[in-house]
Amino acid sequence: MTYQGRKNMKIIPISMIGILILSVFGIVSVSSKYTISDNLPPNDPEITGPAKGKVGITYLFTIWTEDPEHQNVSFYIEWGDGTSTGWTPYFNSGQYVHYTHTWYKINEYPLRCKAKDIYNAESNWTYMDIPIAKNTALNFNFNQFERLIERFPNVFTILQFLLDLIHYQSLSYR
Repeated sequence: MTYQGRKNMKIIPISMIGILILSVFGIVSVSSKYTISDNLPPNDPEITGPAKGKVGITYLFTIWTEDPEHQNVSFYIEWGDGTSTGWTPYFNSGQYVHYTHTWYKINEYPLRCKAKDIYNAESNWTYMDIPIAKNTALNFNFNQFERLIERFPNVFTILQFLLDLIHYQSLSYR
């Protein structure tokens, strides 16, 4: 720590109510105007969101923490798939923050998050495992569709004829 921007001076705590200012030439002054205290890290963040998911679907997660000294906090979220948010902008202590993420492969992903305050004191990591399963809505089997067309090449012509017939009959009843 430096005193008034001078790099050759150091502030050393001598009690809870005073500090000793030293320079390369000796003691400069003793002051009781200052108190020295350690900066406490934010509490471990809480993560809420779905307990499981499906490939290709975007999910919403809520992150929350408080800092014991009510300093603003930033979050770092690792999604478990090699991507992260990096350090987010700072938010008010106790503010709920929302982030979304999409996974593109079937796996169980270890989501983790930590927080830091404006003085870079970091919390512990908080963990949440997210199993991601296949999305059956996106899992259309085109191989079976192609085999159906190869086996019954006129199926669409017949289907079109039947649809036209139904449409024609519905018009005649009006």
